[in-house]
This record gives sequence, C-alpha cells and structure tokens, in this order.
Amino acid sequence: MVSKRTKGRRRASMTTRNIQHIAHRSERCRSEATASTKTSEVSSAEPVVENTQLLPGSSRLAKDGDVTALEEGDFKKSKKPFAMMSPRLDAQLGGYPPDCGTNELKYLSYAKVLRDRGMTHPMRYSTTRADALGYAMPERYPLCSTDFGAHSFHHLPTDSTVLSQYGLGIALYFKYLKVITWLFLLLVVISAPALAAYIIGGGTSIAELTALVRQDPPSVLGITSIGHLSEATSVCDQALENTELSLTCSAGKIGFVKAVYSTYDSQGSCTCPERNKVAGGSGKCRGNAEGSFCPADGTGCFVGVHPVSLRPCCSFSRNQTTKSPVFDDMRIRENEGCGSNVAQEIVEGLCLGKASCTLNVSEAITYKWEPDPNYGTNCSKTPTTVIIDSTANITAELCEVQLNDDSDYSKCDNKPRALIVYGRCFTTRVDLSSAWSLKIIGWDSLSIRLHLEAVLSNAAPFAEDLDRIRVADVQFGKSASRHLRLLGRRGVIVRHLEIAQQRHEKLQLLHGRLDENVYARRERRHLRAIHKLETKLHRFNVKLEQWHYHQKRYSISQAVTAFVTFEEEEGFHRCLQEYPDLGWFHRLFQPFYKRLHGKRLRFCPAPDPTDIIWENLHYSFAERVFRQMIVALITMAVLFLSFVLIFVAKEQKTKLEREFGRPNSCPTSVLKTDVVQDEMNKTSGLVPYKALVECFCKSYLVDQ
Repeated sequence: MVSKRTKGRRRASMTTRNIQHIAHRSERCRSEATASTKTSEVSSAEPVVENTQLLPGSSRLAKDGDVTALEEGDFKKSKKPFAMMSPRLDAQLGGYPPDCGTNELKYLSYAKVLRDRGMTHPMRYSTTRADALGYAMPERYPLCSTDFGAHSFHHLPTDSTVLSQYGLGIALYFKYLKVITWLFLLLVVISAPALAAYIIGGGTSIAELTALVRQDPPSVLGITSIGHLSEATSVCDQALENTELSLTCSAGKIGFVKAVYSTYDSQGSCTCPERNKVAGGSGKCRGNAEGSFCPADGTGCFVGVHPVSLRPCCSFSRNQTTKSPVFDDMRIRENEGCGSNVAQEIVEGLCLGKASCTLNVSEAITYKWEPDPNYGTNCSKTPTTVIIDSTANITAELCEVQLNDDSDYSKCDNKPRALIVYGRCFTTRVDLSSAWSLKIIGWDSLSIRLHLEAVLSNAAPFAEDLDRIRVADVQFGKSASRHLRLLGRRGVIVRHLEIAQQRHEKLQLLHGRLDENVYARRERRHLRAIHKLETKLHRFNVKLEQWHYHQKRYSISQAVTAFVTFEEEEGFHRCLQEYPDLGWFHRLFQPFYKRLHGKRLRFCPAPDPTDIIWENLHYSFAERVFRQMIVALITMAVLFLSFVLIFVAKEQKTKLEREFGRPNSCPTSVLKTDVVQDEMNKTSGLVPYKALVECFCKSYLVDQ
C-alpha cells in the first residue's frame, strides 16, 4: 500500500516531467508560431487541438509573443518594421483573435465568450479540445453519466464529486430530485396493472382512440380510469321523406336501434324543440305557467330533462300528483294505424354492426342488405337477390324491402312523414362463452338494462308502487386475472433482479480491497443469481407475449361481473327481492323469464364506496368552512415560517462567506491543520487564501 503523501509526491514528480518534456517540444515548434496564429484567426470558435495533450502555457506564450511582435512591427525575421495596429490588442478581446462584433463593440471573439461562460457557469473543461489560445474548452456535464450522488445509509461513498464543489445545498437538491424520480417511477410501476386493466377492459381500439382525440383530446385520459368501462353512448337522427338520415358513433359500433316511420309531428323528437328550450343565460324556462299547463301559443314553462337527448328542456304540462314535467310528446313512439312496420327491420339491416350508416328516406327506394344471424338482421321474407361466384356457389343473399311493403297509414293525417332513429353505440366487448359471464360482443349488445327494467317493473313492489323501474348505469368488470397475475409475478422477478444487480455493483466497488479468491468466489455467486433471474424474466416475457398474441388474434375479453345502478332505491330492493342470493341450488330452479338469454343471474349488494367518510357527514357547511379556514391559516403560517428560515439561512451563509470567503475548488482531502494554516495565510497575506473552511465542513458532514 502507498500512503497519501507518497502518492502525492509521485503525482507531482510525474507532472514535472510532463511539463519539462512539453517545454522542450514547444521550443522546437516556435518556428511554426506564425502559421498557427493565422490558422487560429480564421475561426477562433473552432478547436485547434483535437488530442488528449492540450497546448501548454509556454508554447502559447511563445506564439503570443511572436504575434505581439508582428502586430507592433518589430518581428525579428522581418527586414522592415511593420507599422500595423491589430484589433487583437483590444483589451475587450483578452488576446483572442476577433471574429464578430457589433456597432458599439466592433471587435469581439466567440471563443472568449465560451471561455468566460465556462468560468461563470457550472461546467467542466474538455480534455481533448482547446480554443485558439490553447485553453481547454468548457462543455456541459452529461445528464446520464454524471454522478449526482444519492441518499444512502451504508458505508459506501454516496457524495457527488461533481456537485460538492457548488455547495451542500445544490448536492442535497439533486439527491432529492433523484429520490423523487425513483419514487414516482415506483408509483408508476405499482399503478401500471390497474391502468392496463382499465385501458384494455374498455376495448378501445386505435381507430376509436383516434376518434376521441379528434373530438376532445383531454377525454383520452379517461381510458386510464374505471370510467372507461362504460356501457354505451347514444345517437339519434330524424329526417323527412326524400332527405338523408345519418347515424355516426364517435367510438364503437351501433349495437341497438329503434326506428319509427310515421308523420313528423306524432313520432317524437331527438332534441328539445325550439319553443321548449330553456333560456341561454339563466337556464330557466321562458314561459309563464298557468296552473299545471302553459299557454299553447307560448313557450315551455316546466323545466325538466328531454327523454332522448337528456338535456334541459321545458314542457307545456306537468303531472298534477308528482309535479314532474311531462314529455310524452317528445318520446319516440309508434302510433297504431299510422306508420311502417318494416322501418325497424330496414334500419337494423343497414346500421347494426357499423360505426356509421347513411340512408335516403323514400317510399320509392328498395333497401338491400345482407342478413347476418350474429346481428339478428334476418329477412322477413325470402331473399330476392342471390350472389353467385364463378363456381356456381351462393356467396351471399340480399334482403330487398321497401318502406310500404308492410305499412298502414289509415289513421294518419295529411302531414309530411319522417323517419326517426335512436341508436346505441357500444364499445364494450365481452365474451359470454360460459355460464359464469355476461356476453356483449361489440355490436351484438345484450342489454342487461332493458332486461332488468322489464323484469323488475312487473315484479311486486317492495315499499313504493312505481310504474317503471329504471336502471341509471351499468358498468362491466372484465376478467384480466391471468394477465394481472403474470404482470405481478414478473414485477417480483424484476425487483429481485434489480436488487441482485445492485449487490453486484457494490461488490465491484470492493475490487482490490478483498482477497482475489474471495472476490472471484463472491462474483461468481452474484453472476449465477443474476443469470437465474434473467432466465425467469425471459420466461415471463414469453408468456406475456403469448397472452397478447391470443388477445389480439381473437379480440375477445370476458366480463365476470356487472355493477348496476338504479335511479330509485325501490329498484335496488326489488332486484334483491327477485334475485335472492340463496345458493347455487336455488339458482338452479330460477324461472326462465328472469334469466338473461337463458343464463342464470346472481345478484348481491355492491360494497359501499371506500372514498366516503360517513362520519364527516354530520358536520354542517359552516363547520366545514371553518375547518378549511383553519387548515389554510396553518398552511400559510408554515409557508411564512419556511420563508423566514430560508431568508435567515441565506443571510447567515452570506455572512460566513464574507468572513471566510468561498473556495473555488476543494482538495480531495482537507485536514484540520490545513484549515489552520490557511487561516494563518489569510492573516499574513504572503500565500493566497483558499477558504478551506467550507471544504473541511462539507467533508466532515459527508463522512458523518
């Protein structure tokens, strides 16, 4: 082993030999000084030296002496003195050749700007590049390879050799950033399975995501939440005869339609009519009520919700018992003896399973579509058009129907006719391949909402007699258990692999301090553990790739549960009353009309929300405001106290800097005797003062 003092002497002697060698070589290069100067004046910003050996100071002085002699007209090799004054003598340039300037300062040097910036900004100096005067060119610290230090409790060195020279606060700040970065990365890894379940569970494809981006870019963030597992969206359009009707889903495909072809005034509306709209500014109705009715020649006066668009709308009457507005004239409805019975069949054949559909409404047009049992778009009569390929095989059969093939307009008045269509766009794709799941395959929507509303509306009342039980919302929970298990087990392997790699890195830091046999034995053990974990990680990656390939090939996902929300509490109690959870034997004899497409249903109360603190509901509004004000005052007091402490610490730091100074750079090891000697040098003034007090204090804090 070599002591620190011996190592210092060896380094000093080595540096002396290098300087002597370079000085001799600079004398041999003195004759080429003029040529080098001319080359450097071409572009002072470009490096002159591109090797690991920078130009020494003695060579630079020799060249500068020649250049100065040339500029003053006293060059030794010249027969005649030159009467020339160079702008390079300007003090603003500091000896650098000029290459730019302004109207006020005509001679400037970009190389000197780089040099000055390197002296005033936290930068390092290159070991391979130099400017025109031979100084090392400054460059930024690389982001990835720079050691910023780390917070650690073990004995290995964790201080940053780069940031320590800029003070303890800067070093701690970047350590804090490093900790926060790893913390957020850990949180992202922890939440990745949940985010993956929400994104995949919604069944959103690239095309659907593109449509959402065009409509509302912030809505794309919704695919990472549980709200992405929604059931469907609604579309509606109404067109008079000889006009065009169009339905377009922003995301998903049309899975349900209801079509009515009758007179325009008697079939309902898709949106709130103009005379029924609320006032734009106040959101209230524009008409004045007269009892339970509004003037027929005025505007609506009872505010409510439009039954189709679910937007605020004003009706002309209200129920005298419940005082709720009546919108029967706006609901989509069929009128007996006035309409076409094949309108529903035509729209289903043309629109089901498509993202958009357009058709011209005319009684003279023959509508054609290809029947598909998956959509339920079968022909009510024998197909009249058959498509045959070149080998005489029937490839497709087309249905051909007109609106008046099965119609009755005997009770219609002499008013224009129209077609109104209400559709539902479904994006949920669920496989009902077993008795334990619900089935919704894209467009082939099995509406659990309509099934429950029909069954529960006809059931015996629980506490209140309602005409109809309404389902407010249905959320499906998809099965991704195998994927989540793979991700979880893979995450455990990744964590163990990271720990093993960190242990191997710590062992490498002990290289040279341990016995060679002991070090080699430990290293082989660490490498075997790392190889074993990498093999396990590869197997899990293969399983995940196979799972993704299977999902991408078959485009099938499975729903294992559905969360149903009723508009009234009566619906909730009727559901539990009609579907009691009495075990599998009781469900074995479940009536057929209660089953969903022949599949037995099992219901149980959903767990209460976990993000609601029921104990806080007894606080009044004033008490909550008072508590919020107290919290706000405490927060402001803490911020004010932090500001005061920061200001006092800054003042104390400035005071200490004025008393002891600030070091330009700290040696690798500073002893107490060095600090005492440095303070004595400050008093005597014979030796430059280095302000080693701060270096000693930082070294002491790091060691402790």
